Amino acid sequence: MDKKTKTILLVVIAILVWGYSALEWINYAEVSNNNELTSSSSVVPIISPLKLKPKGDKKLILDYRDPFLNSFKRKVVKEMPKKMAPSNQDKIKTNVPKPEVLKWPEIIYSGVINNKLGLLKINGKDYIVKEGDIKENIYVVKILSERIILEFNDLAKEILKKN
Repeated sequence: MDKKTKTILLVVIAILVWGYSALEWINYAEVSNNNELTSSSSVVPIISPLKLKPKGDKKLILDYRDPFLNSFKRKVVKEMPKKMAPSNQDKIKTNVPKPEVLKWPEIIYSGVINNKLGLLKINGKDYIVKEGDIKENIYVVKILSERIILEFNDLAKEILKKN
């Protein structure tokens, strides 16, 4: 067979396949139209709302991998407060303790190395730190050329570079 004969044969086969497909779609449309309900009274399902039951204490567990820094965050678990009835709140006596004043350790920021590592002196000890490190309970949040952002007991603080 030459090239022209093969092309004509393939075109005829393609037309037959598309024609058969079109007939199947038409037959499907006719069958689905015949199966529809023609009466004016239709059945409507009854939908009732969901009833949710409380399941006690709720906790948020936020120990996920940071997708940008490729490091794990510290595990933080916060408890959700329970809802109390107004009558019970009057009966409960609460002793609110005074918040403890946390003293930050003595920190001196000396500078940055290659925009990745920071030079810190914490309580007289020298450390080379990177973002995400924890030294003496101090979490390194961000290292910049003129300042460093640290976190100590969930309190953030910005330390300027010492000249």
